[in-house]
Order: sequence, then structure tokens, then C-alpha cells
Amino acid sequence: SLNPIDYKMPKMSLGKFVGCDVAGVIDAVHQSVTEFAVGDEVYGVVQFGKSGGIADFCLCEAKMIAKKPSDLPFTKAAAAVVSYITSYGALVDKAKGGMKAG
Repeated sequence: SLNPIDYKMPKMSLGKFVGCDVAGVIDAVHQSVTEFAVGDEVYGVVQFGKSGGIADFCLCEAKMIAKKPSDLPFTKAAAAVVSYITSYGALVDKAKGGMKAG
């Protein structure tokens, strides 16, 4: 998915990689990773500036992805993560400032 951070990042950094959210099928796994295997369907985020989600292949840290629920389509999974993080962060920040009814 394409988020505001995705099209603003190239202006903010010299990186050539675009896209934060990812969803797909694992093609290869480092030998130290035990929680995922080739063929697992996953979703998550890539590290800014290190890889890009708008690509056929990307690199992700194992701690930044999760197994995709089987009933969640790839299109929705790919659009969920940054939106969720943004919404959650806004709610937490607002709660710290004191939420009022209504």
C-alpha cells in the first residue's frame, strides 16, 4: 500500500527504497530465524531506508512481520500495518492528554 510516509520519504532522505507495508509469501529465511519458513504468508513493515515494500521482493526483519491470517486477503493485509500503527499512536497520545466523553 502507499502511505503519506512512502511518498514523502524520498524527499526527506537520499534512500532509493519506497514502501513500508508489505504482505506476501516468504521466499527465503536466514538460518537464525525459527518462527518463519519458506512459503509462509506474512504481513508487516520493512525498515525505512533499508528495503522497500513496493517491489517484487524485499527484506524484512523477523520481528517486524507476522503470519497473515488465512481469511485476510493480501491486499488488505498490505494496507493494514502503517494505518494501524498511526491510529493506535494517535489514540495513545490522545489518552495521555486526557480523553473526554463525546
